[in-house]
Amino acid sequence: VSQSRYFVTDEEDLHFGNAYWRLVRKNNPSDVGPIHADRWFWDLGHGSVPPGYTRIKVWMPLLQDDQNPSLLVLPGSHEQQFKYSHRTDDSGKRKPVFHDPSVAIRMISAPVKVGQAIVFHDSLLHGGKTTACDRISLEWTFAIRDSVPQNEDILRGK
Repeated sequence: VSQSRYFVTDEEDLHFGNAYWRLVRKNNPSDVGPIHADRWFWDLGHGSVPPGYTRIKVWMPLLQDDQNPSLLVLPGSHEQQFKYSHRTDDSGKRKPVFHDPSVAIRMISAPVKVGQAIVFHDSLLHGGKTTACDRISLEWTFAIRDSVPQNEDILRGK
């Protein structure tokens, strides 16, 4: 893996890249994730990435109300530090906990429609919201090498 320029990460330690499907039922707040930065999961021990790689998230709605997108983001938050705590779930995994009403009111719907994808830094604060429409989305995280060795010929696709 560390020889690749990029790869899909393995947060669940399944020995292959992980992609996540999410179904959010209309008007069902218990189906959406809370505000968080994906980096917090990594910091709490969910997966590892070799040194020299940067993680980026790809999120793609397959079904949603395009007039009211259901992914919330806080633009520019990837350049700030936020305090969070954590809880340990029944399986022993540590999960971040963040509650700051002053941040929640500044969240906006990500400008992404069905058939598009949004790519963002893993320190960006984001979360879900329910709408009057069901949502199905797909997401995964890429690890991309920060620099490419000089002897690697990118122009020829090698």
